[in-house]
Amino acid sequence: STFTLPSSGSDTLYAQWQINTATLAYDANGGSGAPGDQSGDAGSDVTVSSTVPTRDGYTFTGWNSVADGSGVDYPADSTFTLPSSGSDTLYAQWQVIAADPTTTTTTTPPTTTTTTTTTTTTTTTTTTTTTTTTTTSVEPVPTTTAVPSTSSTTVAVSPVTLSFDAQGGSGEPDAHSGDSGSTLSVPLVTPTRQGYLFTGWNSEADGDGTQYQPGDPFVLPASGSSVMYAQWVAVGAGGGEPTTSVPALLPATGISQEAYAKSLQLALWSALLGLGVGGLAIATRRKVN
Repeated sequence: STFTLPSSGSDTLYAQWQINTATLAYDANGGSGAPGDQSGDAGSDVTVSSTVPTRDGYTFTGWNSVADGSGVDYPADSTFTLPSSGSDTLYAQWQVIAADPTTTTTTTPPTTTTTTTTTTTTTTTTTTTTTTTTTTSVEPVPTTTAVPSTSSTTVAVSPVTLSFDAQGGSGEPDAHSGDSGSTLSVPLVTPTRQGYLFTGWNSEADGDGTQYQPGDPFVLPASGSSVMYAQWVAVGAGGGEPTTSVPALLPATGISQEAYAKSLQLALWSALLGLGVGGLAIATRRKVN
């Protein structure tokens, strides 16, 4: 074209550019139904088509930049960058569908062979039947056997306690613990109390409950705790008769507490008397010597 220079100075012409258009093509690579070409600005990104081609006996596995699958894989809806010019091609990739095993059964119809022999006197007709049998194997049907499960339940046994109340005395046994409903023996340890004789234990403080003697069995309660209370009979000063009587019977012997207390007093004074006579005899012997 013609350009007219200015009357003075200089003018500048600026280059003008138009971006190249590039194309992405698809090759079904032995199949059919490939997507149409996609065009765009050179170097721009396009989305790989989600159209799936088909091929008999094959499964479509995606696209690749090389026909033999040794290039870059591009799944549907992935991003592909167009070249700076010209076009690129993506090739469909295929996987052979394995043939399903089939069973072929061939049935051969029976064949009948007839032989006829003719003579002047006798005619004999012989018929031979040949049968071909084809056996088809039947796949075994898997059988599932249910095995019953066994569950166990653990029941916790709560410990309970038997304690002892000396009721004004001292030296009572320590508390005993055990499983609920179990049986233990009443301890042989007995408490003491100044001026009183111990007559046993009772489930009630006033003695109106069940009476127990040392060594008797006791069944612990199902829960909580039990208390045994010491029972006492007052002894008069100087070893006289008891000032208080408790007429209840001891369950282990059938003897009243009063008789039991008197027998204890008698045994005590007998022991003291024996000690006194023995001491007098020793002193007399020493004096004689």
